[in-house]
Amino acid sequence: MKKWLAIFLFLSTALYGQISLKQLQPLKQQVQQIRKLPFKQNVAVGVKNKNQLAKYMLQQLNIALPPAKARNLAIALRAFGLIEHKTNLRQVLVQFYKHNTGGFYDPTTKKLFIIQESTHSRGSAVILHELTHALQDQHFNLYPLQRFFQNNDDQSAALSALVEGDATFTMFYPRIGHNLAAQKNLTRTFQLSAELGKEFNPATKNVPAIIQDTILFNYSQGLRFAIALHKKGGYRQINQAFRDPPASTEQILHPEKYLAAKRDEPVVVKLPPLRAFFPPKKGWRRVLKNTMGELGIQILLREHLAYKKLKKLGPLWRLARKYTLLRGLGRTAMKLWTRKRISQAAAGWGGDQYAVFHNPRTKQTSLLWYTYWDSPKDAREFYEIASSIFSRKRTRWVNRALLSHKSVIVLLHIPRGVLTNLCSTLVNKTRLQPFSRKRFQTDFPIVEAIYRLRFLPKKLTVAELEKRQNAILAYAKRAVPYLIQALDAEGHLGFKQEVAKLLKKLTGKNFGTDFKKWNLWWEEQER
Repeated sequence: MKKWLAIFLFLSTALYGQISLKQLQPLKQQVQQIRKLPFKQNVAVGVKNKNQLAKYMLQQLNIALPPAKARNLAIALRAFGLIEHKTNLRQVLVQFYKHNTGGFYDPTTKKLFIIQESTHSRGSAVILHELTHALQDQHFNLYPLQRFFQNNDDQSAALSALVEGDATFTMFYPRIGHNLAAQKNLTRTFQLSAELGKEFNPATKNVPAIIQDTILFNYSQGLRFAIALHKKGGYRQINQAFRDPPASTEQILHPEKYLAAKRDEPVVVKLPPLRAFFPPKKGWRRVLKNTMGELGIQILLREHLAYKKLKKLGPLWRLARKYTLLRGLGRTAMKLWTRKRISQAAAGWGGDQYAVFHNPRTKQTSLLWYTYWDSPKDAREFYEIASSIFSRKRTRWVNRALLSHKSVIVLLHIPRGVLTNLCSTLVNKTRLQPFSRKRFQTDFPIVEAIYRLRFLPKKLTVAELEKRQNAILAYAKRAVPYLIQALDAEGHLGFKQEVAKLLKKLTGKNFGTDFKKWNLWWEEQER
């Protein structure tokens, strides 16, 4: 569900200040000294005002989150109860970043942008932050890295936290260095100020918590994770994390689970085919399938156990929430009151996958969510909370939570006629597979090879182009899912056409640059 924030990983936005061009060169030297990595090439710099930034963000959203995809995402978020019906996601995202951005680095153009008219301070710190992103990109290939994880929201969020946590730590490093006490105080102070800023900022009071909390996670929990890595092995350990990325937000929230000799890896949950229960002939279509992860579950429980409880105060809360101070105090108090319960309930997460189906004819939406937990005790704890939140009696449509050993299945707004067979199918045919770290080591070179076609030098011979194409063709069918994935949320038409040619050669099919057709065909092949 956090996949739509991938655009802002590409932009790698820092939320902390205004930048001066004069500071750039000496700070480049400082970043190299701190990170112990050299810049391989010059970093281009541009300047935008806030209106230009908003326009730029909208252009990026038209690629990463076009209106049709935004509608599907909104349907899924409403199914979980995470946004109001009237929320316009694209508009909210653009306005949020317009008012909270001091600068950003865009890996698609390899360019760092400075935002004028910023009301923030700490200009040099922001430059360090953005230059760190440029350095990361030159050494670890940020764009292919993010694209590799784009089909799993939880892994994508974990990667975002690594990227932003590293840049945030580097931003503060000149002030705290190796001082462990200062590092510990920084994480506390940073998280507290970010939390309070979120709740008491009038400009963000209409931004859904799912957006703010996900972005805040990248910086605050990412900082904690970066400091934990640095404590164990300095920046070498942080660099190694880019070559061996965290597998889940659980590993970001609990760095010891990533750093342990035997890591606590997620279980890969794969739902069975469900079209028989939601037939396209009757108007049903799947709008989203993805993973929530521990972070997503924390945000979900906080929304239902803390924020929505305030609504039970009725007219009193409706009046109080009009005032930023009273709204902030109420939300903060409820968040603190429920924090321990929410953290404990989400901490036993082992893996999950959900699917959301929508029927435009009837305006009905159904949600199926299979969660797997570390122990039967963890599963029961989540089951009891999920039952209290989601179980409601209906006539034709059913909300239900099911407990099966270490699994909890949440079903929302399910047609009563298919409920029994659907439950049986989910219990008996959902696949639970161990997470494979070898996949990244073996398959990421495929993704890197694909995106070498996107970032072509201006002067490239026919022979060199064929060499790059043949490097991809050499992977044969292993390259197919990644080539299909490259067509999604991609604005470079020439690159998409090259990808389509390679897919035709490898599969014998010809769906052009149509991602939906290719994806549907590939899902059929996997079955």
